[in-house]
Amino acid sequence: MFGMAGAVGLLAAGGIFDVKSKKIPFAVLGAGGIWSVVGLVFKAAETGIPQTLLFVLTGIVPGAILVVLSFLTEKKIGYGDGIVLMILGCMEGAETAFLVFCIGLFLQSLFAVGLLIAKKADKQSCIPFVPFLLAARMALLFLH
Repeated sequence: MFGMAGAVGLLAAGGIFDVKSKKIPFAVLGAGGIWSVVGLVFKAAETGIPQTLLFVLTGIVPGAILVVLSFLTEKKIGYGDGIVLMILGCMEGAETAFLVFCIGLFLQSLFAVGLLIAKKADKQSCIPFVPFLLAARMALLFLH
């Protein structure tokens, strides 16, 4: 519950900034990181340090892949999107992070197709990703 609350807060705050300025401030990422560390301390006390380290290492994989893609595409995908996903993975684990990533990508794709059909955007348009991660997380919250 602690991780889920932090994840929703991070995605909501990050989504607002992503829409308004296409940047996620360090303060938002830092607050998410601190929340994540606090949750991981409790997790380590509950399950042990080796299990918690495995949880973190697997949890950051989806976000790390996004950061690498950001580098390879010369920031067509923002670094902030990958960092948000890495923090989410530390809060909620690899499975949730991967599901949120995939569902968010699907939702963003549907939105992009709708914009293209309505001729409100072209193939070079930038669409913020974090709001779709929030929508995906909320969908998982209600579907689980």
